[in-house]
Amino acid sequence: MLEIKVKKQTSRMSELDVMKFIGIILVVAGHVTRMYTPQGLIPTIEHNNVLEFITNVIYSFHMPMFVFVSGMTLAFVSARKSSYHTFWTFVRNKAKRLMIPYFVFALFWVLPFMVGYGFRDFKTYLLNGIILSLDCRHLWYVWMLFNVFILFYILRTIVERLHLPQYCIMIASLLLYVGEAIGGGKLPYFQIDSMLEYQFWFILGYMTMIYRQETRIIIPISIIIIGVVSVCFYAPISLFTFALIGVWLTYLLAQRIRCITENKTINKIVMNSFGIYLFHPIIIYALYYHFGKYQPNEYLFALGVLITSFTISYFLTEITRKVKLQILIGEK
Repeated sequence: MLEIKVKKQTSRMSELDVMKFIGIILVVAGHVTRMYTPQGLIPTIEHNNVLEFITNVIYSFHMPMFVFVSGMTLAFVSARKSSYHTFWTFVRNKAKRLMIPYFVFALFWVLPFMVGYGFRDFKTYLLNGIILSLDCRHLWYVWMLFNVFILFYILRTIVERLHLPQYCIMIASLLLYVGEAIGGGKLPYFQIDSMLEYQFWFILGYMTMIYRQETRIIIPISIIIIGVVSVCFYAPISLFTFALIGVWLTYLLAQRIRCITENKTINKIVMNSFGIYLFHPIIIYALYYHFGKYQPNEYLFALGVLITSFTISYFLTEITRKVKLQILIGEK
């Protein structure tokens, strides 16, 4: 707790910004390389083994890392100021920051593309894909994160009222994660299953910020123990091990290269990261739909799509803010 109190007066934490920067680069890159896998949306794009391997590496940890950073950020903000005194204040704040962007981008960005380009039927997609959140493309993360915030608030409130140590939240989180791993898949609506899976990474991030000294020892030891167990006894948890390693290595890297946040361009990308996330996938889909068949070289084309979609998303986010519609990208 001491390290957070020392930084209580600062408005930003550079290592969190570095992780957000790395995270948004990986997210956009992963959505580009995924087009060359069987899961790619555009069926005319040929499979590429190298780009599929890159996709698998990115997908092994990039979303857990994004959620991990969200948990760390909440802990950092909570340490700086007393906020969210009541449950409904907290819910309204998160609904404004997450659910408004979800429905705006789902109805006016994702749905027009998916239906207009013939990938989905309007009525079915509106109900199942958007309202029930069964096929909302990249926006699954937004609804999932909203659910995670609510679950975390409830767990933290229970722990505080029972006068238990804060690490008990982590114990409850781990039990939920194991329960979802064993018997999950039954609650896909409104991203409930994904909430039960990713809440662990959120709370791990929160606890990492609260117990920074302890986690420097506990997490590396946990990686070794879990890795040995996965190799010797239960292989499926190797996926969890890869995610934990990826998240932790990124966290350590962010601490080493904090100086990059002195660059104004990187700071602007960090500030626009959520907007970039909201805009970029549909731009990628459109580029591959219209130009994918003309690829002279898959690697150069993928790099071009990465740069183009990232740049367009960045400027669309800037424009959204300048026309005073920042509420659409989760800002006050």
